[in-house]
Amino acid sequence: MKIYLAAGEESGDLHGAHLVRAFKQLAPELELAGMAGPRMREAGVEAVVASEGHGVVGFVEVLGRLGRFRRDLDELVEAMAADGDALVAIDYGGFNARLVARARKAGLKTFYYIPPKLWAWGRHRGKRLARDLELVLAVFPFEVDFWRGAGAAVKFVGHPLLDITKPSARDVRAALGIAYGEKLLLVLPGSRRQEIAALWPPVAEALPRIMKRVPGVKPVVVPARSLGADILTAYAPLPAGVRTTDEAVVDLMAAADAAVVASGTASLELAILGTPAVILYKVNRLTWELGRRLVYVTHLGLPNIIAGRPIVPELLQGDVKADLIVEETTRILTDESLRERIAADYVAVREALRPPSSLSGDGAGAPACAARFVLDAIS
Repeated sequence: MKIYLAAGEESGDLHGAHLVRAFKQLAPELELAGMAGPRMREAGVEAVVASEGHGVVGFVEVLGRLGRFRRDLDELVEAMAADGDALVAIDYGGFNARLVARARKAGLKTFYYIPPKLWAWGRHRGKRLARDLELVLAVFPFEVDFWRGAGAAVKFVGHPLLDITKPSARDVRAALGIAYGEKLLLVLPGSRRQEIAALWPPVAEALPRIMKRVPGVKPVVVPARSLGADILTAYAPLPAGVRTTDEAVVDLMAAADAAVVASGTASLELAILGTPAVILYKVNRLTWELGRRLVYVTHLGLPNIIAGRPIVPELLQGDVKADLIVEETTRILTDESLRERIAADYVAVREALRPPSSLSGDGAGAPACAARFVLDAIS
């Protein structure tokens, strides 16, 4: 058996690597290949195509890379048609929806792990994608009804981020030199270049003012590993008293008192680890205007979407400016009643992501559940 996997962004590469390890534990003889980033390659995937450079957000932003995307798509389809038995697409909806359709035509069984959020921004496309899928491996509970309504077979496997092991906050803070009584403010300005370009300048302007208003705050910025620390200074200087680090992001999330984070998977990781956050989102103006006409949800931050209400502040598009970042971050750092409310809401978010034992079987994590369902379907 040979299974192809396809992930196009850093978060997909991370989840794909965990899925690869689950496959190898359940079926050591399995061959795995596809579109992979560094984590998936390290886990044992033969990379037909490297996923680096695929991390682009927004309708307009994608246009400049269409040529590369088409070439990678063609190369993957050619490889799959030659020796593939199944495809597991991982997130990255725009590219992977096309890959799934062509893999199905080539005779492969097709699966989607962490399916695209069509319930939020493209419901009309759900039925089209469902026709090409053997099984949807859903990670949000409310996705089950959506995909069943679209005509797909679906299993809720729980969210893979629930498997995060929370490290010792004390050890992480000691390694960073954060003294007792000081507060660690984690800044995660995104994993894509255009996110950094849009978000880092107003955040860089806000940080000195936050430090002035909240004595003892120590901001630590973590640039995406794929971009490197130099990406920050290309758009705004690093303020005095602000440092960057390549420490493990999960460790920093668990140790932080608060975070300023680009909208995306990281905001959900923070919720699972219990760290209150201010969520930022800003894209090309045309992308924003197009998106407003297509999006069906009232919130963009994943914790808020899951809760169905704003449990942590979101600053979107025109509201991504230094003044508002200062106000919201200061409030989260200093208002204890707000912090307690967010902590209680985060508990409800975590519980909503946990599958019932009737679906997860022996209580295994999401990657193991997903791998088992795929292997059962192709054996």
